[in-house]
Amino acid sequence: MDSAEQKLRDALAAELSPWAGDIDAIVPLTGGLSSECFRVDLSAPPEGLPSRSVLRMIRDDGMADREVLIQNWVSAQGIPAPRVFRSGHARCAFRRPYALMAHVEGANPLAAGAMRRLPHLLAKIMAKLHALSSDGLRAKSSDLGWSRGLEELRNASRPEIAQAAATLVGRSVSDDAVICHGDLHPMNLLMRDGEVVALLDWELSVLGPREYDVARTELLFLMMPGTSRLLRPVLLLLGRRAARQFVEAYAAHHRLNPEALDFFRRYHVLRLIGVTRIPGLSSIGAARLWRPLERSLVKRWTKITGAPL
Repeated sequence: MDSAEQKLRDALAAELSPWAGDIDAIVPLTGGLSSECFRVDLSAPPEGLPSRSVLRMIRDDGMADREVLIQNWVSAQGIPAPRVFRSGHARCAFRRPYALMAHVEGANPLAAGAMRRLPHLLAKIMAKLHALSSDGLRAKSSDLGWSRGLEELRNASRPEIAQAAATLVGRSVSDDAVICHGDLHPMNLLMRDGEVVALLDWELSVLGPREYDVARTELLFLMMPGTSRLLRPVLLLLGRRAARQFVEAYAAHHRLNPEALDFFRRYHVLRLIGVTRIPGLSSIGAARLWRPLERSLVKRWTKITGAPL
């Protein structure tokens, strides 16, 4: 056992104290860009915990609070978000914020053979999420709104980002406030027997207009981040078609405000350009993912705004 695993075991034991059972395994899980995740197997787990769970390390206390709050809120209303059993801030034994949540067996949609269904699958789960009640959620935290992201861009150290963000201020945006996942894409779904059994990674979840979520997923289809350079031309063609199908499929569930959709198309492109240029605006992993696509993002910005950046 290496020293890193031993430190994790010691910290977990401290967080579960006075539980005195055995930690059978702590196994790293793949897939996360901005957080580390581990499968945790416990012998005779303490009351309220299953024998197998997922330990997720989170970037900061504020993000951890939002993530845990919204994830458990939607889980209680029937969205297949893994329930969080325990969580802690950076002052905890791990010295980082964490969440210990339910482990779900499943495969991502590509491995599950659901590639052709992806636009409709994502539209369906997003529409279901947006239909949930958020009454009382804002009262639990004053830091759930999407607009803090726009304020970060307005105050950006790069003047071209701040100036571009200023052009978004005052534009007409819907007043609707639904629960938005903020990063809904195929790799954040787990499937089993043709059904979605888990919606993962609530790090970017917020309260905001439904167009906030729709524009983000549409952009992910259009940009296809993380794809190989060899396959990218073909995947971009497929992505454009999938983006169109996704928006159309979502609109069949809920009416979209064209002005709000245009606003958030601009916002999300600018936000990702900021991620490529401003250290600390996002996780290191996300910055590395989007940096090769900076030129494409700038072209997208110019296309939809008519302005250079």
